[in-house]
Amino acid sequence: MCISSPVLMTINVSCTILQEKVLAVRALQTAVKTPKEQSYTSGQRSDVNGVAVAKPPGVCWACKWLLNKVKKSISAASSPDEITGKLRAGCEQIGFLRSMCKGFVKRYLSVLVEELSTTDEVRSICVSLKACK
Repeated sequence: MCISSPVLMTINVSCTILQEKVLAVRALQTAVKTPKEQSYTSGQRSDVNGVAVAKPPGVCWACKWLLNKVKKSISAASSPDEITGKLRAGCEQIGFLRSMCKGFVKRYLSVLVEELSTTDEVRSICVSLKACK
């Protein structure tokens, strides 16, 4: 719990940052579990092989962020290898969600490359991959 004394404001700010980091680590821990291992604590659920599983917080944001970044940097003539490289490079720039991002890209690489080669909107791609509602 953070200290709320005005005298210790800098400590309070550091405490808030620490709490945010703890939440990000928990999100990553949830992200690396297989769908059967995930709990229903996040409130967001989707079906995987007919079984309802929780999605870690931040998946939708991360999907849209990554795909927007890649979509802006590729052209209609981009090769699948170039798109793959940009997806992987994007995960290196996402910060605390790096591990989750790499797992997401690894799991859906062929679909992501195919979808990014089309004119589909980023949001619709993330929805079709069940990263967003």
